[in-house]
Amino acid sequence: MAFVKKVIDGDSILVEMNSELIEIRYVGINAPEFGGPQERAAQIALEANRNLVLGKTIWMVRDVRDRDKYHRLLRFVFVGDLFVNLELVKQGVAQVQDYPPDTSCQTLFRKYAP
Repeated sequence: MAFVKKVIDGDSILVEMNSELIEIRYVGINAPEFGGPQERAAQIALEANRNLVLGKTIWMVRDVRDRDKYHRLLRFVFVGDLFVNLELVKQGVAQVQDYPPDTSCQTLFRKYAP
């Protein structure tokens, strides 16, 4: 369990876990980035993510790898029964993105992608 302190963007958050701040990158999805041609889409994804998780206690599930090359924890994120990674795909603010070997939910994500 972890508490969401900050929403960084549409697919990353900062959580407090065991009195430590840790950056989490959502597995299997990718949201638009700030500073490029998709600036408005990036803002929409950030707001959607913020509405789902900010200030909430989450639980997380690891796929295959623990961390990415930027040392962020790679996780499937849940608020209660809500699967946040999937919800962002359903809302159309994040796209399904394969990052092998972490692909265990890709079929599910593609099923609900707009």
